[in-house]
Amino acid sequence: MAKKFLVGVGAAAFLALIFFACSGSTGPSDEEDVRDLVDGKYAAYFDDRDAYGGGKPGGGDAEATLPVHWWRTVTYAKRTVYITLEAPYTVADVVVRDDIRGLMYIDRSPNKILDPGTKPLAVYRTRLARFERASSDDPWELEAISPASYSVQEEGRQTVTITSVRVVTGAGYDRTFEDTAELIPLDELPQVNLGETITVTVKATNTSAEGWVPKSFCFLHHDWKRYDMSEESGDVFKGEYRITAQPGVRHGGVSAIDAGTLQNETADDYNADGWSLPFVVK
Repeated sequence: MAKKFLVGVGAAAFLALIFFACSGSTGPSDEEDVRDLVDGKYAAYFDDRDAYGGGKPGGGDAEATLPVHWWRTVTYAKRTVYITLEAPYTVADVVVRDDIRGLMYIDRSPNKILDPGTKPLAVYRTRLARFERASSDDPWELEAISPASYSVQEEGRQTVTITSVRVVTGAGYDRTFEDTAELIPLDELPQVNLGETITVTVKATNTSAEGWVPKSFCFLHHDWKRYDMSEESGDVFKGEYRITAQPGVRHGGVSAIDAGTLQNETADDYNADGWSLPFVVK
């Protein structure tokens, strides 16, 4: 029998926008006539695509550009930890889920004044881990951990999906991660030295039909620093950074952000995917 324990309380808010119409008619032929007029002669009155999307400019194969400045802040975070134990209770499988909400600041004005607009963001950060009962004084030891994934909370909004992340270090570590549910033994995490160069290649798809070129932008994150990644071809992005952190466990991350999200300062249209991975600075 499995025993499950829950620590903390998780909550998610989902918004639904429902369009409806009522009509009366004298028979099936009248309904068909009206339907034909709605889709034909008067279609322009009913096609509101130019008003949908929170005032995003462009579209239709328009060039997407990066803001002058952008960043994200967290205003709320709540953690829920799910623990599963199975007989003989020597292994504990763990799911850590963080409800994260905050603001994305975007400044697109090249006026040399930092005056960004803001838009809300709400994501879930999920990471898996496995603990084993220890033979030392500690009751449990962490044996394996997965990459963390950052997914947009509102169902149906996220069109960007990271499908793989390849990490190559200057010392020869080379591994491609394709599943954020994959548990990685601690001794298989990247081991790096101060000053070592890390090269990261990301594959990220985007099903958005807005028509921005490129569809997405990708970024590298570590030690509170951010680096733009170059688009290699199609949905492939590449970038690198040097290790500047002191010895210990650190985290490197990647973000893939829908281009449309970065084309305006205030629309409620946050749409991104993110992964992060622990590494050890020796």
